[in-house]
Amino acid sequence: MTAPEPPAEPRTPAAPEAPAPHTVPEATAAPGGASAPGAAGPWNLPASGDPFASHFQRELSRSWDDVRARPGLDRRTRSAVALTALVAGRHFDALGDHIRTALRDGLTAAEIREVIIQTSVHCGVHAAGTAFRIAAEVAREESAAGE
Repeated sequence: MTAPEPPAEPRTPAAPEAPAPHTVPEATAAPGGASAPGAAGPWNLPASGDPFASHFQRELSRSWDDVRARPGLDRRTRSAVALTALVAGRHFDALGDHIRTALRDGLTAAEIREVIIQTSVHCGVHAAGTAFRIAAEVAREESAAGE
């Protein structure tokens, strides 16, 4: 029999913050720019010199900013929802960057663990297992960066 896990760290709800504005400067940049630095992935965006790409990138960035700025959810909750959606949709290529954003938005590692556990019940154990592997990778990288 294993010992029960310690309870999640107590948190005082953070005041909602306005999202940082951002742009999609490169053809490979993903939505999230300044509010999700490094959130790049296989977005299949056209080359930045393509006249259609600049319009697409501008609209994508504007849409992302509009959604992040909506009232009703604080950044921590938005990050928890994003993590759940990424695991459910098996968008593991973007999960690490969104875990980093969730940490910056105020979620603790224990809360991220609980989001993934909750997601596993509804979205599948295999998806959650992959999410845990990525979260552990991010934790190691963030720990090494802080040394």
